[in-house]
Amino acid sequence: MTTDRRLLDGRAVSVKLGQPHDWFEYYRASLDAAGFPAPCLSADQFGEALWDARAIDLWLDARMDPNLRTLAASITNHKQSADWDAKLSGRAREISI
Repeated sequence: MTTDRRLLDGRAVSVKLGQPHDWFEYYRASLDAAGFPAPCLSADQFGEALWDARAIDLWLDARMDPNLRTLAASITNHKQSADWDAKLSGRAREISI
């Protein structure tokens, strides 16, 4: 099983959180205290610290109001079923030619 792991530097984490990079640096200790994921790769001679994008998504999901989480899931499921409906309709049109 392969996983596509996307690693983010501090600036990309800031963008993901919708905040300026200075905000992320300033509130880093508070975020850590709130359970924000630690970098999966620490800063070293090869580069800066990197965070796992999926771990950040899971942290954000855990902090989300459960009602909003349910709504987001239903929207995603509806979108996926609409995509399948469009694909099936397109295939049905192709067959009828």
